[in-house]
Amino acid sequence: MKNKILLILPCLALLWGCYPGGADYVDQLDIVLSNYSQDNDFSKMKTFAMSDSIVKVTDDQLLTQFIKQSNAALITSRIRQNMAAYGWTEVDESQSPDVVILNAAMETTYISYYYSYWGWYGYGGGWYYPYYPPYYTTYTTGSLLVQMLDVKNLGPEDQGTMVWTGLINGLMSGSSASFSTRVNKSLDQLFAQSAYLKH
Repeated sequence: MKNKILLILPCLALLWGCYPGGADYVDQLDIVLSNYSQDNDFSKMKTFAMSDSIVKVTDDQLLTQFIKQSNAALITSRIRQNMAAYGWTEVDESQSPDVVILNAAMETTYISYYYSYWGWYGYGGGWYYPYYPPYYTTYTTGSLLVQMLDVKNLGPEDQGTMVWTGLINGLMSGSSASFSTRVNKSLDQLFAQSAYLKH
């Protein structure tokens, strides 16, 4: 664990050095991480299945929620493009795919309120406290998790083995205007640094 921390610290310093005055835009804070099982032979895996919906991870475990479908469509479409470019074939889950790709998003929306009062003032012989409407801002932070589950080699009670994981930290943050560009850039980077998936 200590070695991993020592490895991460120079990476963070390098990232910070890219923006010495601080990041100007939220997309400059996106971080793409990936990891895989070194015991797995991806060359033997050819087919995958994936849902069009993306689960939203929340505290409510009794109710399954999903991210906005338009955002999910952008994400799943780019994953499919990258998988196809790497030689994978998408099949229905009923056709016994080699792997299933599971996508999940962690989103948190923050709301900040600000009330502006200028103090008491006199009017017509009386004192009144003026009312000003509150100002508020909202912003969303969150990450996208992409996982590849080996469902071909199952034991009697096996749920599958996780053979590849990708995390895009910060992707679900920021404005919707730049979301499509950031999805493409981040997912392309995720696959670029996961060349072992290529056939």
